[in-house]
Amino acid sequence: YPKLGERPFLPFGGLAATGLLFWALGWEHPAGFAWPATLVFGIGVSGIFALIPNDTYLQRQVPDNVRGRVFVVRNVIGAIAWMGSLQLVKSLVHQFGVLHSLAGLGIVTLAVAALTAAIFAARLERPTL
Repeated sequence: YPKLGERPFLPFGGLAATGLLFWALGWEHPAGFAWPATLVFGIGVSGIFALIPNDTYLQRQVPDNVRGRVFVVRNVIGAIAWMGSLQLVKSLVHQFGVLHSLAGLGIVTLAVAALTAAIFAARLERPTL
């Protein structure tokens, strides 16, 4: 695990920002394209702040001889989760509407960011062998 000075919480901050932006996207907006487009751009940028440090951390921690396998498994699990989340969002939008579904997605994303950051912080505090 990284030391506290290495910004280990950057991915969780990116995930939290993504959740906040999804939540903001779920509210009524002034007419026009600029405000939703700005929020969607922010979601993409904040998602990068969650993804890139995660990839860097994995590349540093996984041994060379299994690194390719680890990334393949992670990508397959991510693709399955992506398809599952599309089906879930489709049913949520059908039941609650687009704006309420986006706001709910933002709240869930914030909760996941907080939970994973708390777990990560607890693991950082454990003594290493």
